[in-house]
Amino acid sequence: MGSRRDRRRLVTGSADNTTSAPHIVGPPSLVELAAATLRRMIVGGDLLCGQRIVENRLTGQLGISRPPLREALRVLE
Repeated sequence: MGSRRDRRRLVTGSADNTTSAPHIVGPPSLVELAAATLRRMIVGGDLLCGQRIVENRLTGQLGISRPPLREALRVLE
């Protein structure tokens, strides 16, 4: 296991903790995961430019409800 200084670097981005408060990065939110998946679908050609988006189909594919899907789409606008 690394030293305390190394672990601090992972959390804050630096070994010196005097310049900024540490921030712990938690797991990505459902919206962030959905946006990343939608982005991959667009880049991969699974969703085409101008293609109509059917929410029910995408919620089934992604395993999420409509509100996080809609927010993920807003993130990508």
